[in-house]
Amino acid sequence: MNRHFKDAWYYLGRTVFHVRAGLSEQLSPIETRVRKALGREVEQPQVSRVETVKAELRELPSRVAGEAREVTAEARHRVRGEQSDDIEQPPTA
Repeated sequence: MNRHFKDAWYYLGRTVFHVRAGLSEQLSPIETRVRKALGREVEQPQVSRVETVKAELRELPSRVAGEAREVTAEARHRVRGEQSDDIEQPPTA
């Protein structure tokens, strides 16, 4: 019987969480209008240093891949250029 009560409490907690999130989402536009009418608009929080670093880390793989492509292309260009210099050109008469 105890297990059933634990399960009931768990699902009740999940239900409350989802109801609260749903109400918050539905009432958000109304809250914004009321705050604006009362002159108590919510200030946008500044991005913290941690969030900035996280964003930079998310961009890192694509940036590194792009730089690697550039370096590889430059190396290929240099190798091809040196190879064409090594081949002797036939003398012109």
